[in-house]
Amino acid sequence: MQAGTVSKLLLVRDGSEAIAKAVRHFWPDAVQQECLVHVERGLCGKLSWKHQSEVVKRMNRLRRVQGAEAGEEAFEELLEYVRGHKELGQLATALGRAGSAASSQRGRTFGACK
Repeated sequence: MQAGTVSKLLLVRDGSEAIAKAVRHFWPDAVQQECLVHVERGLCGKLSWKHQSEVVKRMNRLRRVQGAEAGEEAFEELLEYVRGHKELGQLATALGRAGSAASSQRGRTFGACK
């Protein structure tokens, strides 16, 4: 690392609120994001089979985009789709909050774990 630069801890996690709380406690400046695989599983688990392909399509696009602007656009498309389905109510709210929190961190970051 060069002198004068600041590094931040980026933690990619599942949807566990207990983990999120522990990270906030021990590393309050860490940037947290939910694993895209876990987000996709959570969304698809709440949708009928015929609607799951649309979520998968939007998630694949989100994983492929490059650059902050393209990431924002892909995320907004996903969020718009999710908000259009009543059965995804709480997930839509959580996804929106996650996006808002990440936006405040110099642009959203997206990742996946296996």
